[in-house]
Amino acid sequence: MEPLGVVTLLHVSLSQIHAQRRLSPLERFCSALVETRMRTFDVQGIEIRASRAAVFDFVRDPHNLPKWAHAFQQANDTRASLKTPTGAVDIDLHTFWHKDAGTIDWELGFPGGSIGVAQSRVTETGRGTCIYSFVLHAPPVPLEQLEGALDAQRMTLREELAELKRLLEAQ
Repeated sequence: MEPLGVVTLLHVSLSQIHAQRRLSPLERFCSALVETRMRTFDVQGIEIRASRAAVFDFVRDPHNLPKWAHAFQQANDTRASLKTPTGAVDIDLHTFWHKDAGTIDWELGFPGGSIGVAQSRVTETGRGTCIYSFVLHAPPVPLEQLEGALDAQRMTLREELAELKRLLEAQ
């Protein structure tokens, strides 16, 4: 049994509201979110036939993001330009990495102040390959826009990881 958390408490509150009056659109969405247990993250990984050092060095360099991450038009140590359905958006980009641990994390600062994050890790296998794993978080969008956004990004991430593998195994 899952421990009571914010989602469970929200569901209880919404149930009480529903019993007393008609739900607003936002309340219906929140109730549906709880009932369907919509995920707010996804973890994917891919095995790459390359050394841990080669994979780590390539991924940690933000200049390489446009080569494998579809949304990035350009990226450097502090800024990036992302393609969106409504046009390009310039963001702040910070890359945090720890070579010994194999971690590479990003913080994306969007106009308006919202922050997006992504975490990843490169691990070595006993087969002479590496596994690159990536934690994808739901985008920092208003709650009413969240439905479906993570699912679309999951499919894109799968394609991006395949592209990363192709690039690194071709070197």
